[in-house]
Amino acid sequence: MKTRNAPSANAVKRAKGLDLTKLHPIFASNSQLLTQFNFIEQLKSFRPKHTILEEDGKNGTKQERKSQAQLAMEEKRRADQEKITMRHKKRNAKS
Repeated sequence: MKTRNAPSANAVKRAKGLDLTKLHPIFASNSQLLTQFNFIEQLKSFRPKHTILEEDGKNGTKQERKSQAQLAMEEKRRADQEKITMRHKKRNAKS
């Protein structure tokens, strides 16, 4: 499911014109091409351990700021923890 529209042609042109050396120090030198590639690949494969709903309650005390949605997600995660662990093992085995 996509949650974002495709970029406009104008936005693509502006992105191609950006000076990448100003974005992140790792892009400052061409001699670090392998490091740059590995960094980008790590970003592409990043998967957070928690959902947005679970992260929402990290600020404040444990019982403060917990919405019904967050409590439901935590309960679902506890119930499905074995399936989640198996999925992570499969994903890591493919890498």
